[in-house]
Amino acid sequence: MNCERFGSIEFDDVFLYPKNFKDKVLFQNIHCEFSPVGWTVIDDNFYPLGYKVVTGDLKSLGLRKNPNIMEFPTGQWVRLPENLTVPGDSDFGGIWSALRKSSIKKLQKHCLETHGVETRAFLVAIDNPMYANSYRIKSQGVMLLEEVFSSVNS
Repeated sequence: MNCERFGSIEFDDVFLYPKNFKDKVLFQNIHCEFSPVGWTVIDDNFYPLGYKVVTGDLKSLGLRKNPNIMEFPTGQWVRLPENLTVPGDSDFGGIWSALRKSSIKKLQKHCLETHGVETRAFLVAIDNPMYANSYRIKSQGVMLLEEVFSSVNS
């Protein structure tokens, strides 16, 4: 098995599609289908990749007046219990991630300009996607893999 070091976490395989790559493998389940930015293998399971924007201290953004602030430690699965998940496009009942880098840049700009919140963006493995559109994915769980952008001042 090909095992490589990716950030501070070991993964069996991580594959990001090159820009303009034509033969992407779609993710499909009973809830949704989408073309992820790549794939990873964790514990012998394949997971689609996306991006997650969090606060500087790795907490959810609390957008749309969401009172359920979650913490996202890197390299650990953060999953909602099944009884709190709701498939579909409702804001409630899932963990939202961005599908493209352009989406995270827009969200980071919005958070900084509108709310004064500095953010960090990570490549994430996505567990049990329950909804996807052209720019975001709702899932039961995510694992932060590697930081890709930060608006936090060092």
